[in-house]
Amino acid sequence: MGMTTLVTMRAAVRQDLRDTDAAGYKWTDEELDRHLQRALADYTQVAPLMATTTVVAGASASYDLSATPGWLWCERVEYPLDGRPRATVIFEEVVRGQVTLLDEALPSVGENVRFWYAKEHTLDAVSSTVPYEDEPLLVLGAVAYALLAYADYAIGRVGVSYRDPGDYRELGLAREQEFAARLDLLRRSTGWTGRLVSWG
Repeated sequence: MGMTTLVTMRAAVRQDLRDTDAAGYKWTDEELDRHLQRALADYTQVAPLMATTTVVAGASASYDLSATPGWLWCERVEYPLDGRPRATVIFEEVVRGQVTLLDEALPSVGENVRFWYAKEHTLDAVSSTVPYEDEPLLVLGAVAYALLAYADYAIGRVGVSYRDPGDYRELGLAREQEFAARLDLLRRSTGWTGRLVSWG
């Protein structure tokens, strides 16, 4: 995982935007943080973290995992645990975090069931879960969103040249297209579906 934080990522975005004069920033820290979080959400849908949670089986075949921190969707359900190869159970998840086991042979009450799930990435003032090699992709997305937002903001404002909004929009759209293309390439390389309904 990367050792970068929100602060250093924001600085990278400013560098790419050529917005490094602290006495006259075009974008506030809060604005850039918002654009970074938006890019992070897009990235997460393509390359989420993989996490597990182990639950004690009850009488029902349905499990409410919606309160699991960072839960996005279930990838597979393991039962019984720690077999070689790992055993999986057929399941469905129609509503986020509501996982129903569909196998005829269900776990007995009191047995452990392991849920493998896609989890949200985090980027804050002290840490980041984004792999180092993917940090430039996140910066690219934030730059695109910052340029497009500034183009909308600049339209009709006094003191902004008539070409500025269009220039920022053109740059923003180009960066956004590059961001989308690189996300698509990453999606195809990872094989993540990003779909809520999943079968194991």
